[in-house]
Amino acid sequence: REVSLAYRSFCAIARCHDGRDPRETSLTGKVLARLGLSQPMQLIPWAYGEGKEWAKMADLAPLCLEGAAEGDKVCAEIIGECTTALAGSVAALRRRLFGGEGAPPIVLVGGLVSAENPLARGLQEKLRTHGDLRGSEIIRPRSEAVLGAAAMAQKWGQRRNREDRC
Repeated sequence: REVSLAYRSFCAIARCHDGRDPRETSLTGKVLARLGLSQPMQLIPWAYGEGKEWAKMADLAPLCLEGAAEGDKVCAEIIGECTTALAGSVAALRRRLFGGEGAPPIVLVGGLVSAENPLARGLQEKLRTHGDLRGSEIIRPRSEAVLGAAAMAQKWGQRRNREDRC
């Protein structure tokens, strides 16, 4: 998700810079400032430099969320594209695993979908309205997954102790 968001951000910066997209975007300044660059053309060697890891690009994804929250239409469009793709992936997975049976819950955990931001809100809306996913409960845990796993283990252990005493 984060890589796709950052990659699409890079593409949008290039389109706005070279004139294929006549709009202005705050994304250009945000990304250049984060990377310590002064010109959009410097993004090409940065992105394709030797030893570049995708995680470095993914680190830039929150800048698109920031721009969207500030009203940047280019950023909002990128987020819309990503949420549509994510909802499509979830729908395909649901069809593959469950066929037409029921509407299993969808749990949003990890990365950018765990926080309150335009991506998480957009994804929830797309999941609610996607034809194959209607009726699925969307769950946003209130704590980290590891804490939930620890709580479940603790409950399981307590239950087991009670059973052993009987």
